[in-house]
Amino acid sequence: MPAITPPTGSGIHLASSQTNTSLLFAELSPEINPDEHVWEEIKDKELGRATIKSKIDLKIKLQTALQALQYNVDRVKSFFQLPETLYAT
Repeated sequence: MPAITPPTGSGIHLASSQTNTSLLFAELSPEINPDEHVWEEIKDKELGRATIKSKIDLKIKLQTALQALQYNVDRVKSFFQLPETLYAT
């Protein structure tokens, strides 16, 4: 496998197999970025219908939702089992 090291924080992910190496640009393809599934989960299940009264209220609700998701290990693992995110496992 060729030695390719994307810059840290570049949003570039390396996917490889024994016969193929390719670069994936996660910010250009959000469906392949597991982080996007986290935000989708938070927006759809936690904050999407919540009444937000202030920036502080938003921050508190967001932190609470992220902490709850952090402890839901099976749900977080499921983000990496999607066909488009299997490269990251």
